[in-house]
Amino acid sequence: MRYNGSLRRSAEKKDAVRGYRRMAEQGDALAQYYLGNCYFDGDGVEQDDEEAVKWFRKSAEQGNAMAQYRLGDCYLNGDGVDKNEREAVEWYRRAAEQDNPDSQYKLGECCYNGVGVAKNFEEAVEWFLRAADFDNSKAQYKLGVCCYNGFGVAKSLEKAVEWFRKSAESGNAEAQYMLGNCYYNGEGVSRSFENAVEWFCKSADSGNGDAEYMLGNCYYNGDGVSRNAEEALKWYRKSAESGNAKADYCLCNALSNYFGDCFYYGIGVDKNLGSALEWYRRAADQGDELAQLKLGDFYYKGDGVKKDFNEALKLWGKSAALGNAEAKEEMEMERNANSFRNAKVGDFVKFGRYPQESGSESQPVEWQVLSKENGQMLVISRYGLDLRRFDGSSKNWGNSEIRKWLNGEFYNGSFAAEEKALIKSFNQDNVFLLSREEAEKYFVDDDARRCKPTSYAKANGALTGKNGYCVWWLRSPSPDDSNGVYFVFCDGGVYDFYVSDDIHCARPALWINLESCNAEAKEEMEMERNANSFMNVKVGDFVKFGRYPQGSGSESQPVEWQVLARENNKALVISRYGLDLRRFDSSSKKWGNSEIRKWLNGEFYNGSFAAEEKAFIKSFDQDNVFLLSREEAEKYFSDNDARRCKPTSYAKANGALTGKNGYCIWWLRSPSSDDSNGVYFVFCDGGVYDFYVSDDIHCARPALWINLEF
Repeated sequence: MRYNGSLRRSAEKKDAVRGYRRMAEQGDALAQYYLGNCYFDGDGVEQDDEEAVKWFRKSAEQGNAMAQYRLGDCYLNGDGVDKNEREAVEWYRRAAEQDNPDSQYKLGECCYNGVGVAKNFEEAVEWFLRAADFDNSKAQYKLGVCCYNGFGVAKSLEKAVEWFRKSAESGNAEAQYMLGNCYYNGEGVSRSFENAVEWFCKSADSGNGDAEYMLGNCYYNGDGVSRNAEEALKWYRKSAESGNAKADYCLCNALSNYFGDCFYYGIGVDKNLGSALEWYRRAADQGDELAQLKLGDFYYKGDGVKKDFNEALKLWGKSAALGNAEAKEEMEMERNANSFRNAKVGDFVKFGRYPQESGSESQPVEWQVLSKENGQMLVISRYGLDLRRFDGSSKNWGNSEIRKWLNGEFYNGSFAAEEKALIKSFNQDNVFLLSREEAEKYFVDDDARRCKPTSYAKANGALTGKNGYCVWWLRSPSPDDSNGVYFVFCDGGVYDFYVSDDIHCARPALWINLESCNAEAKEEMEMERNANSFMNVKVGDFVKFGRYPQGSGSESQPVEWQVLARENNKALVISRYGLDLRRFDSSSKKWGNSEIRKWLNGEFYNGSFAAEEKAFIKSFDQDNVFLLSREEAEKYFSDNDARRCKPTSYAKANGALTGKNGYCIWWLRSPSSDDSNGVYFVFCDGGVYDFYVSDDIHCARPALWINLEF
């Protein structure tokens, strides 16, 4: 490190050196220190490390802490003297004991890394703390690292965040990166991708390669910013140029994926399936999970390549191994579909899970194939799965306890989303009992109908005959006036008895769809993902739902929504960003007849949500999608800061106005209270004001209610 003095003109510098030398030769410690600096930096004199060390030593031996610190640096780096880490530590210690914060930090680093002294995290923390008392940002950062990892101090992510923040606010790039990382992962602070991006940007501005890499990830995944492949590539490239190997790898993958998307969707180029496949294959070969998933879909559908289920499974398997949840589901779905397609009547297939042994742990359920017809397969559980009564009093299948259990607790608890996607509803039932006619049609004789219970069912009290076979319910009511239904007895014969009898087993049956399972499965799985994400959300969380252009191009990406309220099994959500530039109306301030209402409930609603997503949207005052009212904007957001909203790149490209802080203006649906032709809106500062309806610089920030009971 070279110290640059404030002397500007050569003559002034030489005069200063002469003055320092005269006083230094008379024994002035401060002049000796300054003269050492001049020699070390070549400031007013020819640069000479050995001469610098000579004067630093003279000053240091007189107790000058700054000279002791500089002499320690010389020994640590071998500048003008043979490198000697132990000697460096000794001089750092002398200066540190005089409360020189730079030396305290350096001594802490030596203790932390075991340089010139035995590694000692506890002592390192002591010196970092002393330096931090003087607002040394490097020491504050290292204290954050120690608290984050539990080095020399009790591990505390919250305390780590405190130290990272202090250092980051002083401009320390490493601390800014780590603070961003804590926000990104929700470590020691509430998770916030926006705050993460803010700190990554500050760190990246100082050239921090790790922060540049994380910004690439954020733009690539749409975390805290609108997904933007071009921005992702820019930051991956910067990070790679900084020497980050991970970024170099991601840059290759992102480029290949990006070019694949360009050719597949026709972004900036003519659509070309062959070129898209080539780029996706490059990314897949480099281990990119998204490209592997996409390429697997191509082989599954036979889109541009020969249909090959095995190759699709292979690619999905690679993607799943890298943690891609969608690939795992697709792979499991296709395995199930393949096993069903190849099964013959009388075969057994495994599907779903339910307790089988005397304990409560679930195991795979075996099903016997009874029929294959019209692209469907009828199966029945191989064993009596559980002890259930038919009903307390009624022989009507439609209202029975056992029907409710089969289509509620059993169905939801036994089948994953990808399995439910293959189950075809039959007479409004996903799971049912065979009728008397079906039991006699699909089983050739009494012996074929006999069924043993699982150990779990036996432990719950299922009746068995001497031969070990159980009694199992059918859904057909007895023809007489008795309150009974038919069942299969231990000998395989069909009889009727009272519905409340509590020694009979449930032997579920269901139909499997063998033909269009892929398209339906994707819809069902998407619905299941949405349902799960909605059921678990809290106010303030963000969920992805629907698609709309987010980047500067026209390709649609998932829309993020902020949860504003949960009440009466509904969730009120609003788009996280201003999605598009829209005027309220050309002349009217009445919401009911406005252009923006028609757009929200027409083009936006129909273009942004698939059928399975629309099923979750609950109408509100005859609107599927709406704008918040003035009262709602003030009720659901705690203050102006909370109301501030940034536009997507797409909205900005369309002309959305933003303030210096990057926030946009977004419409509310409430008309202004005076006679002017205006409505209320939220300004860049988060305040609520009113203005003319025809103003064309405002964003639409859609809101909607989600039904959580669907």
